[in-house]
Amino acid sequence: MHKIFAFLLLAYSSNICTANKPSIKASYTPDKIQLDGFLDEEVWSITDKAGGGFIQYEPRQGIPMSQKTEFMVVYDDMNIYFGVLVHDTEPGKIVASVMERDEVPYYDDSLFLAVDTMNDNRNGYVLWTNLNGIKYDANVTNNSSLNSQWDGIWDVKTKRTKIGWQAEFKLPFSTVRHREGMNSWGFNLWRKLPRNGEAGRWAGSRPEIRTY
Repeated sequence: MHKIFAFLLLAYSSNICTANKPSIKASYTPDKIQLDGFLDEEVWSITDKAGGGFIQYEPRQGIPMSQKTEFMVVYDDMNIYFGVLVHDTEPGKIVASVMERDEVPYYDDSLFLAVDTMNDNRNGYVLWTNLNGIKYDANVTNNSSLNSQWDGIWDVKTKRTKIGWQAEFKLPFSTVRHREGMNSWGFNLWRKLPRNGEAGRWAGSRPEIRTY
């Protein structure tokens, strides 16, 4: 059983001043989370929500993206879950072409989640998906480049909605290296909106910020 503790996720980038890093509190639930992309368990409705106007780093650096993105974080004794609401005023134009695991959905509408479980800006894990629910993953060790040979045990389910789409990620604590009892992890979330040529993230708009 994973030790229960107050869990904070801080914006993950060494290029952001500590005082300016946003954070979100993860909510503990003793109840079962059904991974289906619906995000309809009670805990999702009462947990903190972050995001909104993600900030572009391409093409209009520092300007909010044209579409809203919100997310929530929940955990139980064994896993941490990320629920993402991907708003889109033109849902019929969402691009989702990639279908295979470890194929990069670079030209798709997609979400790119990075977690620094040691909160040291040197080690981390990347989880990437699109509306098809594909899984691309990689890790970073000692500030190296992305290692796409890493295939971790995790899952994601997605769902098309009237206002866009949503994704539900499940990352077992046993999949990642972390310090037992540590109450904060680094975290960032990217969104790509290809039809507008937009790429943005929760925190940090400078293009040179590392993408993990």
